[in-house]
Amino acid sequence: MMNTFEIQEIGEIIRKVRKEKGLRLEDLADENISPATISNIERGIPHVNPQRATYLLEKLDIRLEDIPHLIIQEQEALHELTFQLFMIETMRDAGNIDDALQQLKTLQLDDSHPYAANIYFLTGTCFNQLQQLEKAQRCLFDAIRLSSQSPYGKKSNIEAASFYVLGMISSQNHQTEQALDYIESGLGAFKEGEEKKHLKVKLIEKKVGFLEKLGRVGEALKLIEDYWDPMLMSHDINVILGFYGWRAELLSRLRQFDLAANYCNEGISIARINGHPHQLFTLWNRLADIHHRNMDATKAEDCYQIALSIKSKKIQPSDIARTQLNLSTLYMKQQRFKESYHVINEALFLFKQMNEIPGLVDTLILLGKYHGIQDDQQTAISYLQEALTISDQYKLTDKKVNILFLLAQCWEFIDKQEFHSCLTTMYQVKYKGVSE
Repeated sequence: MMNTFEIQEIGEIIRKVRKEKGLRLEDLADENISPATISNIERGIPHVNPQRATYLLEKLDIRLEDIPHLIIQEQEALHELTFQLFMIETMRDAGNIDDALQQLKTLQLDDSHPYAANIYFLTGTCFNQLQQLEKAQRCLFDAIRLSSQSPYGKKSNIEAASFYVLGMISSQNHQTEQALDYIESGLGAFKEGEEKKHLKVKLIEKKVGFLEKLGRVGEALKLIEDYWDPMLMSHDINVILGFYGWRAELLSRLRQFDLAANYCNEGISIARINGHPHQLFTLWNRLADIHHRNMDATKAEDCYQIALSIKSKKIQPSDIARTQLNLSTLYMKQQRFKESYHVINEALFLFKQMNEIPGLVDTLILLGKYHGIQDDQQTAISYLQEALTISDQYKLTDKKVNILFLLAQCWEFIDKQEFHSCLTTMYQVKYKGVSE
């Protein structure tokens, strides 16, 4: 009789009845069945002997002939819960984070519930959006832990999704290597043919981004090429446009400028037709960077200006500031110093307003370069020293080498002792990994 029913459904019924009777695993265990075996049966572990499940049914006074009706009841309850979670997910995505958390709290499901991993995952993503990152990480690790214990957790790819969000948190904390590790774990955990099919493409896109950030351009481009056709089948237009942008960027880094520009132009056309101003902004910036690298200053300036003319609430002030930094760098190369200085200060205002630390440091570095070119070494030093202090405070080690090199250039003909001090520290940071 047991073979006609899914062991996981039987397990859910046993768990539910045990809870209704107020029994712990230890209360139900005896010399014939251990708490661990009961737990395995409740979680639907397939290798459990069906006779053990039958024994539990008898202990709980559950008749085999009642099981079909009980299964239907349980499926209806889970279907209702699935809809509730769908609503909560929508509330979260709409920005109603506090309401979503309150709804999750009212569900009051324990860790043995088949949807426990889903609850932890949703709670973790809510905390992440509230920038309560430690709480978010704890919930996501719990989601990973429980996802393997429930067929529903496996089916919904909760483990892979949790690793994705952990990767985003690590990236936000400037831990690119750790972020890449999480994304690779997410790809390893992803179950083909299950829910969240779009997630694999998002994981791949983030892996490409982190590989590029770590200077592993060849690996990143190979990954894009391997998944290009499946990506085009994605239902998420943002993912498709993201892949166009990355392919253009990576080809540009390999100095294949014409091909890079072609992919960028294709992406721009798709974004324009589908009405995606934020992606248009990103792709026009990509195209500007391509022309900038290819020494076509006129086209680069035109592209940056078009990007800055695009209006959308989804475009962050820090992204606008980054475009302004690139434009001011272009102006500086053309010796259009007045225009360059004006645009740098616009970027500085936005980065300070957003408290976007890496962007703020890059702006201070550019101001240091600007004043160095103007032979105003003392002002250049003050900006670069401020950039170095902030980099130390926020452990932005990758920026320190460049700052110390620029400081050494400023000090070379002013103070030999400071000059040698900068070179020594630069050596320590670059080759010994020393970061005070």
